[in-house]
Amino acid sequence: VCVLSHAGPDALSVTTNLNINFMRKAEAGPIDGHCRILKLGKSLMVFDIDIVAGPDGHTVAHATGTYSIPPKRSADAVK
Repeated sequence: VCVLSHAGPDALSVTTNLNINFMRKAEAGPIDGHCRILKLGKSLMVFDIDIVAGPDGHTVAHATGTYSIPPKRSADAVK
C-alpha cells in the first residue's frame, strides 16, 4: 500500500528485492505495518517496514524492500 500510493498502480512496476526477518511469534489478533520510505527516486523506491502486534506493539517482523518504478509513458505511447 505504501509503495503503490507513492509510485502509482502501474502494471509494469515490480518488487526487485524483499527481505523479511521474523522476530517473534505474533499472538492472534490484529497486526500493523509501519512503512518508512528510505529513498524515492525516479526508478527505485527503497523502504523498510516494522510489523507490530499485540497490546504492547512489539515488533514481530521487520522487512526491507526495493521496488522498481517504470519510466512514465506519454499519453501518445499508450494509444
